[in-house]
Amino acid sequence: MWNKKKDKAKAFERIARRKLKLPLHAGGINAPDIYVLDQALKYRQVVRSTDESCVHSINYLQKELIGYKHDKIFQPKVSCKFINRACEVSNRLGALMFDEIVTSNDDSRLHKLYYDLLASEDPNLVFANLNFHVNSIIQFQTKVICKTFRLCNIGQLINEFKFPSTDNYRIELFNIITNSPLKYFANRITLSYGYNFRDGMVLASNQILKSCNFTTKMVKNRLLLGNEEIQDISEFKNLKKIRHPKEREIAYFKLHNVILSNDKLFKMKLINTNLCTCCDVVQDQYHIFNMCTNALNAEIIINSLECDPLVIVNIRALKDRYLFLNRDKIITSDMWTIIFKNRIKDFEFITDHKISAKRLKEINKLSLA
Repeated sequence: MWNKKKDKAKAFERIARRKLKLPLHAGGINAPDIYVLDQALKYRQVVRSTDESCVHSINYLQKELIGYKHDKIFQPKVSCKFINRACEVSNRLGALMFDEIVTSNDDSRLHKLYYDLLASEDPNLVFANLNFHVNSIIQFQTKVICKTFRLCNIGQLINEFKFPSTDNYRIELFNIITNSPLKYFANRITLSYGYNFRDGMVLASNQILKSCNFTTKMVKNRLLLGNEEIQDISEFKNLKKIRHPKEREIAYFKLHNVILSNDKLFKMKLINTNLCTCCDVVQDQYHIFNMCTNALNAEIIINSLECDPLVIVNIRALKDRYLFLNRDKIITSDMWTIIFKNRIKDFEFITDHKISAKRLKEINKLSLA
């Protein structure tokens, strides 16, 4: 993608990979994430094979020999690399549920099963996988409390805090609850803890699914996007209106503000000056497409044209392409006129039904949009 040279270990990536993996309307290119797909496939296989209805021999191997806890979201580390990868995914999905509870507004009204599923989890395993939420002191105090009172899940820990059987550990319980995400559980009036994650798992915001209804795609999207909501960006939607792939590419880089101007190349120590040869000022992306003499001359001619809106969009994309390729050369008004006339003729050729009817239909849709 970035034209990596054979003798180089790494290519210069102008756009973060995480952005490239997003849909086009959100600023990405739908690039595949093979690591997340690998994790989702392993997790889905382990969840399916450890179901009670599964009579395959691998069910007993994974539950008994390897130590996979088939009824828990949060999992301990195991010796098998395959199962351990699935356990990591399970822990990450549980952490995302905790994050959604912690960051949700009072008006969001999360599903009751959010709290009940997590209340059924082993607090030691939960805290071991929430290091960014819970410090080591809280983890140690939790181990002591759980061992002393023989508590098996978070729900029992919270009940011990609400209705203490002894006053000896009141301070420790107060520290555990108030300095961890469990304070959001303690405020709930009713809390059940007889569930396992197969009764319902959150694989999209506030959408509960049973384990038999999981799909690899759902798990992959949850891991890739987390609790974020994808917002449509109208500028990226308009990229579909640009016909030429090279012009779409430049428009895409322009929207992400990663065009290699003289200013960026100078900072990368690839050229000796950061000035525009036409204007003798610092040449950044904004200067190339808006303030340069070439850009101003082109804009005057475009404003004088009377064309279909779709043609104007493609003429502006063509203008940006020429400005980028000739950013250190002077383009006269006569040259711009010839360039734009050729593009208009190109679209006249298209509307004369000399291309496929399917392509013509697409162009008509875009012009209406």
